[in-house]
Amino acid sequence: IFVDDVTIMFQNSLSLKGKHIINIAGPDILNLKKLSKIIGNKFGKMPVFEYKNGKVVDFVGNIEQGIKKLNHPLTSFELGIEKTIFNTKKI
Repeated sequence: IFVDDVTIMFQNSLSLKGKHIINIAGPDILNLKKLSKIIGNKFGKMPVFEYKNGKVVDFVGNIEQGIKKLNHPLTSFELGIEKTIFNTKKI
């Protein structure tokens, strides 16, 4: 999840009344391999993976309430990485 999106959702949550359970996450469903490839591509370096035997478990949170109640922005992981790299280069 992109930090600017979290800031917006946090600000929007301050106006909610009552108690709420709200999942927040980015809009993309990604695994570690996809994340690594996106980041590696931005830096021109492809990651190397080592595979182990074992059960793979995927967890995907439902962010519907965040979208409805918090006006949840949906910055993609790839765009968030681009913005982060660009802002870091400014420093």
